[in-house]
Amino acid sequence: MDLDKISTLIKTKRKEQNLTQKELADKINVTEKAISRWETKRGTPDISLLIPLADALDINVSDLLNGKVNKNENKNIKEIINYIEINKKNKNKIILPLVVILYGVLLFLYLGFLKLDYGNFFSNTFIGEMLINTFFAFCVIIINYLLGKYYFDLVSDKEKINKITYIILLVIYCITFLNVTIFGRSKYGVIGYNIVPFKTLIQYVKYFTWHDFKINIIGNIVILMPLEIIIVKLFKIKKSSLNLLINFILVTAVELLQYITRTGIFDIDDIILNVFGMMLIFCALKGKKNFFISLTIFLSFLFLIFGSSKIINYYQIHQKGIVTNVLIDLKPSSSHRKDDLNYIVSNIIRNFNTKDYKGCQLIKIEYNEEEIRKREIGLAQEENYDEVIIMTFKFKTNNNPLECFDPNQTYEHQAIYGIKNERIVLLNVGMG
Repeated sequence: MDLDKISTLIKTKRKEQNLTQKELADKINVTEKAISRWETKRGTPDISLLIPLADALDINVSDLLNGKVNKNENKNIKEIINYIEINKKNKNKIILPLVVILYGVLLFLYLGFLKLDYGNFFSNTFIGEMLINTFFAFCVIIINYLLGKYYFDLVSDKEKINKITYIILLVIYCITFLNVTIFGRSKYGVIGYNIVPFKTLIQYVKYFTWHDFKINIIGNIVILMPLEIIIVKLFKIKKSSLNLLINFILVTAVELLQYITRTGIFDIDDIILNVFGMMLIFCALKGKKNFFISLTIFLSFLFLIFGSSKIINYYQIHQKGIVTNVLIDLKPSSSHRKDDLNYIVSNIIRNFNTKDYKGCQLIKIEYNEEEIRKREIGLAQEENYDEVIIMTFKFKTNNNPLECFDPNQTYEHQAIYGIKNERIVLLNVGMG
């Protein structure tokens, strides 16, 4: 049995049939690269492919094994046995052990990462955590790509490899997502809900900050996009209505879980943004044209939010609205707190006329880090937060319904915010 002759026969007979490598591959349900390997003597057809390959080339199996067309068909069983042994030897001996070793190393590293992660080693940044998980996902894709390309020939085998890949990616994504949205917030004790559509979005637009824009708008749209890709590819979802229903159920379940565990509020606007991002990806996966349409819709939506917020802020400033009615005096000792301070100022203004401060008029917000730095450090250690910011605000009242304050008096209160895992949480508010 001569492998050179077998390779030459396959190539010759394919050309006689006026078939391209791809056309022959489609006929016997293998990849085009598999045909290329057989014809260049870098591999041999699996024994399960001998009959369909011989039929496609219009020869018998005995001719294929002998590497030449023989009118007197030889059905010697020894030829088949010899071919099986040669096929085993010709299989890539390196790729399978290499894949096993790589998966072993990757599993060890990932378990080590999870141990460090839940030990708060990576708790200072969720961005770093997500990048590390992305690296592990990329490694899984590369390993399974090598296995499918150099070890398997059948299309059905490659489809199984792809399915395994998506299952592993789903597990990695779920671990990352649950850690970011649930387990990483276990100490916050947040509770609340909003079931009025666009109420929170309007607040983000009205009191625009880059923190809200990046985390609460772009973040909510983008965070579930990878999950949508995995779900569509793994379960082969084609109907947009079914996909919309699945997305709505998944996102609502996450919001309910956050509400029950007090790791976040149940917000209908979060559901809207999450589902919006997932449906954009679903449309994009249907083709290049749909991809560009989805990208245009996404960018237009962000531009609408950003542009409208700037217009509203311009109107507020020039019409002497709520923003210019409040004197803002920020004196941090360094510039690294600028975004955090702007977010807190926006939060105070946005929520001032609620609960105990209803009917009060906000006059001034100030922050002087040099004066209260020691207290901030002490509270951060005591409350187990990365940082603490103490913001002072002054107000007066004419008609406070709770009668907590004397009319026409000016009061000074402090709002204490804790920062942990890049999230800002209100810890306490009242007299300093």
